[in-house]
Amino acid sequence: MLRILLVTGRLGEATLRRAIERSNSKHHVDVLVLPIEVAALLTPELLKHYLSQIPGLSLRYDIVIVPGLVRGSLKGVSEDLGVPIVKGTIHADDVDTLLRLNEGDLVMLSPERPADEVLAERELRICLSSVEERSQSIPWVPLGDKRVYVDPPPILPVAEVVGVSASSYEKLVEKAQSYIEMGAEAIAIAPSRDVDPSELARIIKGFSVVGVPLGLDTPRPKLVRRAMKAGIDFVLNVTSDLIRYLDGMPKEVTLVLTAGIDHSNGVEELIERVFNMGFENVIVDPVIDPPLRGTGFIESLERYRSVRSRWRTLPLAANVNNIVEYVDADSTGVIGFLLPLLLELGVGMVVAMELGAKSYGIVEEVSTGILMATCASIRGGAPTGFAPNLLVLKERRWIDIDLGRVDRVVEAQGFRRPAPDPAGLFKVRIRRDESLIEVLHIGRRGRVLIRGRDAASIYQKAIELGLVSTLDHAAYLGQELAKAEEALRVGKNYVQDKPLFTRPGEFLRKVMGGSGSTTRAPS
Repeated sequence: MLRILLVTGRLGEATLRRAIERSNSKHHVDVLVLPIEVAALLTPELLKHYLSQIPGLSLRYDIVIVPGLVRGSLKGVSEDLGVPIVKGTIHADDVDTLLRLNEGDLVMLSPERPADEVLAERELRICLSSVEERSQSIPWVPLGDKRVYVDPPPILPVAEVVGVSASSYEKLVEKAQSYIEMGAEAIAIAPSRDVDPSELARIIKGFSVVGVPLGLDTPRPKLVRRAMKAGIDFVLNVTSDLIRYLDGMPKEVTLVLTAGIDHSNGVEELIERVFNMGFENVIVDPVIDPPLRGTGFIESLERYRSVRSRWRTLPLAANVNNIVEYVDADSTGVIGFLLPLLLELGVGMVVAMELGAKSYGIVEEVSTGILMATCASIRGGAPTGFAPNLLVLKERRWIDIDLGRVDRVVEAQGFRRPAPDPAGLFKVRIRRDESLIEVLHIGRRGRVLIRGRDAASIYQKAIELGLVSTLDHAAYLGQELAKAEEALRVGKNYVQDKPLFTRPGEFLRKVMGGSGSTTRAPS
């Protein structure tokens, strides 16, 4: 048991005490409420001033924990006062998670970084270390210089770049590099229909700068043969139609076999054929189907189980777009559910591609989903409670913010449309291809276009140029720019004066005349 002193300000006291009570901590915990409103505004010097007034501080306490947002390093203060002083969680409401930690974990907190970051990094490091150790003893098939494991984790994330042509590939190389930054460990290219086989070697050479295994996804035999001769590392979606053209091709290339919507017997036939041709590096994609389409989701899962039970030495692969593109739900939720399921099935390689608005950002989501599923598997529990998560529109739990003393409460009711700003009006849009927000001002100074990547820089420039002359208009511009910035960040459409998000039930209530019923026909 540790003797802990928690430091807070007046505004955070109530929230902190609720968190302490909720924690049921085995440690002895005291609270020091400083004579300031917000403790996060403390400087190391001011903190030292207040703590030095506590008689016998280093004898009474084993550790002092201050809010995670306190600025600067507390290492010097800790050394001067002779007691460990560390940063706690960013939000006081999360302190209960700290107080449940054992002594060894608490003393590893940092005087420089919030506990949220330290604990998340430590948990991730332990997880990845365990996966690395595990990977030394399980069979695998090479994918270039990477490995696809027969009994995952780990799972290898592969990002596919679609629409590659001789004229566009240089720009798409940049996209591939961004996918690697998002966590992809291999890149597959899908040539456009107009790519000539003679151009493919140059395209492959251009993509080789990404420095990870490079694959090809195309049904065109001539392109596949040319790519294999040019040194491609793997070929996706090798079907029975494609296999007969692979005689004489380099045998070190990894083939990802698929029988489309056929059952496992079709896949088995493909496996035997490529082995008889001399190919040794084989991965199988039995194809996962979306619910209520094709053979159906459940039957496709059975297909995976069947292949895995009969071919224990071959890794499995899956393409998550087969589900994401056929379910009108946010891809984060679909991926968060699907990745642990694929891990249970023994899938060692996951392919993802951005095909449009619905799958925007999917590579990063898959990489995060793999981490969640992997760490849950190592820990031996459900994929919840980790710092890397796919909660974008919702939270694991809400945070309560105390305001302290309030002298007067004024209810704001009803919106009145403000008078037009004499300086002019604004048209706001986002340019997703350039990750920009554009604001066109139409007014006394003509048509002025302001471009930027964040709301603050744009509204500051608008004020600097004198394009806003009323407070109402300034508030309106800030509101719309904040919406545009969020839309750009999370992949939503932005339409000026329209809500960024709507709740699922709003449409139902509208068409059902106020009822949210899903069984009664509209009147």
